[in-house]
Amino acid sequence: MGGQAVSAVPGKALGPAGLGFETHASNFLKAMFGLACVFYAVLAFDYFLSFGAGQEGLWIRLFAALVSREHAYGAGSVHVDQAVPYRESLNFLLMHTTMGAIAMALGPFQFSNRLRKRYPAVHRTAGKVYLVGAVLSMIGGLAYLSITPMQAVFSGAMFSVALAGLDVMVLLTAWLAYAAVRRRAFAEHRSWMAFNFGLLLATPVLRLLWICFGWAFPAQLQAATNLAITTFLLPLCITGMLWWVAAQNGNARPRPLRLSAAARARWRNGGRLALTAGIVVVGLVYVGRFALPGDAWPWFPSARTTTDAALFESAWVAFVLYALASAAAMTTSLNVVAAAVAGERVGRSFHLACVATAVSGAAFATVCGARLPGGWPVLFYWWALAGLWIFATAFAIRAARAGRSLVARDWTLYSAALAWLPLTVLPQAPLWAQLDVMDADTAMQTAVTLSFIGHYLFTHIVITRVLDRAPAPAHAAG
Repeated sequence: MGGQAVSAVPGKALGPAGLGFETHASNFLKAMFGLACVFYAVLAFDYFLSFGAGQEGLWIRLFAALVSREHAYGAGSVHVDQAVPYRESLNFLLMHTTMGAIAMALGPFQFSNRLRKRYPAVHRTAGKVYLVGAVLSMIGGLAYLSITPMQAVFSGAMFSVALAGLDVMVLLTAWLAYAAVRRRAFAEHRSWMAFNFGLLLATPVLRLLWICFGWAFPAQLQAATNLAITTFLLPLCITGMLWWVAAQNGNARPRPLRLSAAARARWRNGGRLALTAGIVVVGLVYVGRFALPGDAWPWFPSARTTTDAALFESAWVAFVLYALASAAAMTTSLNVVAAAVAGERVGRSFHLACVATAVSGAAFATVCGARLPGGWPVLFYWWALAGLWIFATAFAIRAARAGRSLVARDWTLYSAALAWLPLTVLPQAPLWAQLDVMDADTAMQTAVTLSFIGHYLFTHIVITRVLDRAPAPAHAAG
């Protein structure tokens, strides 16, 4: 059994600490979650039908009642900023919201073990309807983005890029989920469906956070709070769905891959080389900004270089602590990935480095405040990164202690992927800044948003398409 806790009640799955997950309390919470999704589906279905009829929809009235009419209908609101673009793309947006509403209403019930086992035919039919609804919804969203200039999308170019990325990832994960079930790889199918539905949850969670941010930051326009939420929204939703599935499914997946000593040595040496090269390249670029004249480095305007230098001077202690912790997390992750893939326990040094990086990074961002490159929205990215990273690390440790080696492996790999975020965020920001529709802050917001979700997606692809498909060793068969 390898330390795997066993439920005393047949048919009941176990949570990460060996406690019954199918308890009355958890069933109540899951039922409330399902009802909340249905409630949002009604709001989404009504939204553009009311808009097209020139009426105030259910959502906009609810938003105004819970926050304020000025916030919902005033300057910087969706209602004002998007009136013309929405009119020009109304048919596509109607397809987007009505089909998405159908998928949203069905989604949560597809993850119920009880309903799936009791009504398998209904589960299969509902799954087909869900996938068709999700695909058609994303096609409508992409059509809207294709005919709307990036700067005309709500919150501007950064949100336009994020929406396009969301639509593409929903289509990709829907295909991967469908391909898995066609191969009868049900565990992989369930995993990709969790990722896919986590992406769809971005729409209701975004609106819930609009309300929360409207309460917490009444002086901020909705367009500004929207950017802050977007930087961490997708990983937040996906983490929740992956946790739910992991907590129910236990170790019901293939045996871990066994790596030889030579293979592990090649991984460590190759990883060290990649890490060293990445740090050198990123370091040369960012240090070179201060060493070279402003006009010699066209990717970074002189004003931004001057601002960064002043910021570093005022917050260098917090930055150094973060840099040291981040380097430790990246360095220790090289051994950790090999150990996690092989199903072995991960040393405490990596987990401590992850927590230290998360805390010190959040502290550095807080000291910088709105002066942080990327501004106010990126500050919330740092806070969300700290919270999600600590959660992933804690879940990995807890699963390992409960003997759930594959769950521990997955969450350890997510933690390792987060450790490498600086190596994709920092070089990416100046590339986005080359677009005429993006300034330096918007480019940084785009870079952190895409890197955050990109690392999650890449890691999940490796887990489901490589590690979980690895054949078990002959001596371990049976």
